[in-house]
Amino acid sequence: MNAKRRQAGQKSIYHVVRTRTVLYAAIIVAVGAVMLYALATRRDEAVDIIHDRNPLFVRLSDGALRNGFNVRVLNKSLESKSFALKVSGLPGAHVEVIGSATHFGGYPVIKVGPDQSREVRVLVTVHRRLARQASIPLTFTIIPATDGTTASARDHFFLDREAAICARQALETTLPTAISLRRRRK
Repeated sequence: MNAKRRQAGQKSIYHVVRTRTVLYAAIIVAVGAVMLYALATRRDEAVDIIHDRNPLFVRLSDGALRNGFNVRVLNKSLESKSFALKVSGLPGAHVEVIGSATHFGGYPVIKVGPDQSREVRVLVTVHRRLARQASIPLTFTIIPATDGTTASARDHFFLDREAAICARQALETTLPTAISLRRRRK
């Protein structure tokens, strides 16, 4: 268009604001707003639970059942924090954090440095008879000692040999399926 105008001896027309420019600016503003929202609303703490796979549970000499868990507590704030670990879902359970002797409100305390994560071993023991079922759902909640929001994760407390066999069979059937799906994609 400007080539024809120059051939005719007229001045060229320049469009500084085009539809494409406005569209690109809108996309950049939208992506920036999403990123700002995600940063402003992110949580300062998180917890992840991994149940011990082998053995799933241990029967102690006094008849009590014990399950072991690896608990990872994440502190994303810029100051050290102490978290009380509360396990709910199994009344009368004794919770022991290996390497932590301090307690806050009856719960074991886990200390995590600024912008760090800490993995601890947690033993959950029940000293009473439980109804025969495959597993009992547990909720692990970390409660900051000072301020902040709580974070929680769920896992299961396995009770007997049948539950362990069922869980192991479920793992054995899902893992080969996941591996074969990956191979098919390639």
